[in-house]
Amino acid sequence: MPKKKSNSKQLLLSDWEMTKKEKAKDGHLRRKYGINLKIYRQMLEDQGHMCAICEKKHEDERYGLVVDHNHRTGRVRGLLCNYCNRRVVGRIGDDRKRMKGFVKYIQKQLRMDKKWK
Repeated sequence: MPKKKSNSKQLLLSDWEMTKKEKAKDGHLRRKYGINLKIYRQMLEDQGHMCAICEKKHEDERYGLVVDHNHRTGRVRGLLCNYCNRRVVGRIGDDRKRMKGFVKYIQKQLRMDKKWK
C-alpha cells in the first residue's frame, strides 16, 4: 500500500481527464491520505471492488469504499466499506495489543463454532 504524502507521477490523471467531482475527490485524497484518485482506483481494482474485511462488493465509487489508514503514521492500509471502517476498525483503533486480542478472540470463537457443527 502507498504511504502518506507519496507523489507517484506515473499515476497522475491530467486535469482534462477529470470531472469536477473527480477533481474534488482527488484533492481530498491527496490532502488527507497522500494518494491521488488514480492510486485509489488502482487499489479498488486490486481489491476487486471489495471491502478488505467483509469482502462485500462495492461497484459504485460514489458510495464505495473508504481509505483505511493508520492515524499515527498516516500509512494507507486498504479500502473498507463504511460499516467495517466505523464499527470494526473504528472501535479497535490503531492499538496493536487490542487488535491482537480481537483477532485471538475471534479465532478462538471460530474454532469453537467448528466443534458444534
